Amino acid sequence: MHAEVTETDLRRAFALLVRRHEALRTALRIVDGRLTQYVLPRIDLVLRHVDLTGVDDAQQADTRRFRATELVSRPFDLERAPLWRAELLALGEREWAVVFAAHHVVYDAASRFNLHAELTEICAAAEQGREPKLPELPLSYTGYARRERDRLSPRRRTELAAYWRARLARLPPVHRLPLDHPRPAARTFVGAEVRAGLPPEVTASLPGSARRLGTEPVMLCLAAYVALLHRHSGQEDIVVGLPVTGRRQADVLPMIGTFVNMLVVRVDAGGAPTFAELVGRVRSAAHVEDRYDIPFQTLVELLPVPRLPGVPPLYQLAFNHVPSGGGLGAASSSSAGCEDDLLLDITADTVRIEYNVALVEKSTADALLADYLALLVAGVSEVDMPLPRLPAAPRPGDAAGAYPLRRLPRRRSWSPRCGASSSAPR
Repeated sequence: MHAEVTETDLRRAFALLVRRHEALRTALRIVDGRLTQYVLPRIDLVLRHVDLTGVDDAQQADTRRFRATELVSRPFDLERAPLWRAELLALGEREWAVVFAAHHVVYDAASRFNLHAELTEICAAAEQGREPKLPELPLSYTGYARRERDRLSPRRRTELAAYWRARLARLPPVHRLPLDHPRPAARTFVGAEVRAGLPPEVTASLPGSARRLGTEPVMLCLAAYVALLHRHSGQEDIVVGLPVTGRRQADVLPMIGTFVNMLVVRVDAGGAPTFAELVGRVRSAAHVEDRYDIPFQTLVELLPVPRLPGVPPLYQLAFNHVPSGGGLGAASSSSAGCEDDLLLDITADTVRIEYNVALVEKSTADALLADYLALLVAGVSEVDMPLPRLPAAPRPGDAAGAYPLRRLPRRRSWSPRCGASSSAPR
C-alpha cells in the first residue's frame, strides 16, 4: 500500500467498494422454495486491525500467510452478508497490507483483479488529495442476473440440452486415473498442492509453436494435460473441466461478482496422435462458440448422467489457466478447499497441481507434475512427435538424462458402484 495511506483511508476505500458493488453486500436465502440473492442496502463494515509494526519481515510474512489461511478456512453463513472478510495489517508507519477472502458465490478470479485495481486507485487518490478515477458500472449484479435468466428461455434451454446431450453422450461417469486411496462415499474437499516453475524453454517457444498451429498457447498447455491423463490412466476418452470467465459483455468487465462457468471439455486421445493433432482435437473440444453459457448446475440437471457416491458430476479432473498479471499466491502444503480430484493451474511462469488428499498422495502429485513438465517441454518443441514417443520425467534411479516411457505404478482406480449420491451438484 502507498506510504501515506492511513487506516481511515483504507476503511473509507472499502466502504466505497461496498457501495459500488452489490456482490459485496449480497446474501443468499431460500424464498418460496427457490435460492434467491438478497442485496442489502448497506452492511456493517467489519475490518479487523492487526498490528505488525516492529516485527521483522520474516515474521510479518508468516503472519500474513497464517491470517490468509485462517480467513479462507472459516466457513461463511450464506444467509448473512457480507460473504467476504478482510483484515488490515499494519506493517509499519503508514505501511499496510490487506488480507481478503470471499465466498465463490460473490467473487471470482476476475473480481480479484477488479477489487485490487479499485482499492489501489482509491488509496492513491486519497494520498494525492483527489477524487478516485473508477470505471463506470452500467449494470448491477441483480440486473445481470435478470438478463441471464431471461436469456435462458425455455426454448434456449431445450436447444442447449439437446446439444450437450449429443456432445456428452455415453460420458464416462468417472475417470480411470489411478488413485492412492479408495474414494469415500461422500465427497471431501481437503486439498494440498505441489508446484514448479515453468521451464524457460517452454516460455521461450510456446508462443511461436502456438502461432504455427494456429491456436492460443493455452491450448498447448491443455493438450499436454490431456496427454498426461491419457498416459497415466490408459483412457482415450478424456474429460476435463475448464473454467470460462463469463465476461464477454463489456458492461460486466469491471464488476465484482461471480460470472465464471465451467465448460466440460471432452477429448478423444486415441489413435496415437501427434502432439499437434492432439492440440487440434483439444481446440475443437474447447471452442464451442456460445454453447457454454448454460450454467453448469443447469447442465447437470438436464443431462441424464449417473450420479455416483462421492463423485463430482460430469468431470473430476480440471485445468485452469491464470492469465497474465495473475498469480497463484504463496505456496502452501495445504489448501482450504479442493473441488476436484485433481486440478492443474498454469500461469506465465508456474505450474501447480492441487489434489484431493483423501484420494492422492503427495508423491503421486509430484510424479504427475514432473511428467506434465516433461510432456509440455517435448510437445512444444516437437509438435509432430506422436504421443507414445513423448518422454516421461526420469524417476529416482534412472540413468542421467534418460526419459523412460512408463506410467506410475498401477493402482486400483477405485470406481464406486452406481447408486444415488448424497453430494449436491456444483
